[in-house]
Amino acid sequence: MVRAGPPYGCTVKLPSLFQLAASAASVLRRFPEVVGCAVVAGLAAVTAVGSETFGFAARLAFTSTLGLPLFIALTLAGERGGWAPRLRWAASALGVALLVFAYYRLRPWDDEALGQRWGHLVLTFHLAVSVVPYVGFAASHGFWQYNRVLFFRFLLATLYSGVLFAGLSLALAAIDNLLGIDVPDLHYPRLFFLIAFLFHPVHFLAGVPTDFEELERSRYYPGALRVLSQFVMLPLVAVYVTILMLYLGRIVVTGTWPSGWTGYLVSSLAVAGIFSLLVAYPERIAGKKAWIDRYALAFWIAIVPASVMVLLALWQRIEQYGVTERRYLLGVLAVWLGATAVHRVITRSRDIKGIPLSLAVIGAVSFVGPWSAYAVAERSQAGRVQAILAAHGGLVEGRVGADAVEIPYDEWEQVEEAVGYLIDNHGTGAVEGWVGDEEIVVTDAEGAPLDRDDRVERAMEALRVLPEPRERPVDVEAEDRGAPLPVAGFDAVIVANESGSARVRDEDLHFRLSDDGRELVMRWGGEEQGRASLLAVIELAEERSRFLDGSEELVVPRTSLTLEVDGEVLSARLVLRGVRLARRDGRLAATDFDLDAVLLRWEAAVP
Repeated sequence: MVRAGPPYGCTVKLPSLFQLAASAASVLRRFPEVVGCAVVAGLAAVTAVGSETFGFAARLAFTSTLGLPLFIALTLAGERGGWAPRLRWAASALGVALLVFAYYRLRPWDDEALGQRWGHLVLTFHLAVSVVPYVGFAASHGFWQYNRVLFFRFLLATLYSGVLFAGLSLALAAIDNLLGIDVPDLHYPRLFFLIAFLFHPVHFLAGVPTDFEELERSRYYPGALRVLSQFVMLPLVAVYVTILMLYLGRIVVTGTWPSGWTGYLVSSLAVAGIFSLLVAYPERIAGKKAWIDRYALAFWIAIVPASVMVLLALWQRIEQYGVTERRYLLGVLAVWLGATAVHRVITRSRDIKGIPLSLAVIGAVSFVGPWSAYAVAERSQAGRVQAILAAHGGLVEGRVGADAVEIPYDEWEQVEEAVGYLIDNHGTGAVEGWVGDEEIVVTDAEGAPLDRDDRVERAMEALRVLPEPRERPVDVEAEDRGAPLPVAGFDAVIVANESGSARVRDEDLHFRLSDDGRELVMRWGGEEQGRASLLAVIELAEERSRFLDGSEELVVPRTSLTLEVDGEVLSARLVLRGVRLARRDGRLAATDFDLDAVLLRWEAAVP
């Protein structure tokens, strides 16, 4: 019988304590591994709160959270497939093995790298949860209803958890402020993790569907989803498509390469567009609104050139800087998006199950193995380092020589960048392979990772590679900063104008470097007022930088960094705090500057 009202997972009742206990017991019987992971994750997170290092507890918490979607997927697959008890136990053992693998795979060196790996697995396992009960089943409508129930149940569990956390936090604050009982600040994040890992999963799991036949029969379609799809997501997709088409036209007219930022916009377009199509699926499949099919066709057609733009932008950056995990994953998703779009345009398919299924497979395949994002990126960046060092004699038969080698500064920067990436994402293994038996120590006495700059510095020292002295950038600094400035003959003073801009007499005053890096250009009121030459500073640096002791900083009298700009309307004396010089086309040029003060003088009447 088809329900007249919302099915389970959507009604809101105030349960009794007995009902809550019975529900929790039912969840424990159905999802014992998931509840176990939730308990371990909660306790580990509570233990890790306040720790300054990424220790055992934090690592265990990260790993245990992966077990939540993983074991949900395995449990549902066993229920739907009618697995025998032995097979279910084998699946659980496989899940535990995957978590152990993930524990050692989640490296602690860099927060961003750790978050990327963890997010990769979390997204893959959640996609598996969304599709695994329907692998091998043709019940597309039941598949949509199943994911609708999960979506709303998750939102409901999140709402209840948020209200519970807010209420208990207020109670703790009242105990602290009204009763005078000290409540440490760390108790609040501990409370958050307990609710997030204990209450939230149990409440969510209590609403996971059990009757898949009923889901196939249900025709319930929340009005909120209709509003979200038609009045929020569709206009948003239209805006994204318009921007991309305008940008594509600009690329064709100007003949320039697509910007790397294109990937973010295309990703947003893909997520919004696909989500809106998934939400509108019941009305689309029922044939009630033909415009949805036209919208779907237009969306997939727009995706084809968008995915090509992403691939072109990625190709340019991979040619220059090699492969990284982000570029690899973005490239794979762009290929998937383009192929899916072409398939949908040709076949006019309305299938929705293939989207999360194919993405889950891609997520799993791209995480492990020599073809994975992490293995390919490591080989690419290690290859960049090896090629540069080998070209300058820094590597002989794959090993660093006894003597240090000097290479051009721009190549030294590439080596430093790639080594930093390798240390952050893969530890010291790749670098230690080049330095023989020498161990690169990147932790302090207590085993905590050093700061990133210190880790990279130690690795570069082990590689024995230095930038050529005359290729290093030179920071020219004034030695007597803060001394009084003579202001006679000037009408105004701007102090510590490090941004290089100010507002003077209701007009914008800007200072910027010329294209060749040898002059400072002063603009006021939208017009160029004059230029100050940096040649004296550059020639001084050329002469004296060869005698630097490796500090790459040249200290000069402030008079050497005092420049004059003579304009018809406005003149100025620029007192520089410092200027950075780097070699460009074989000669030094300014790449950055800091202004200490600007003295202004009006040469003509100004309203």
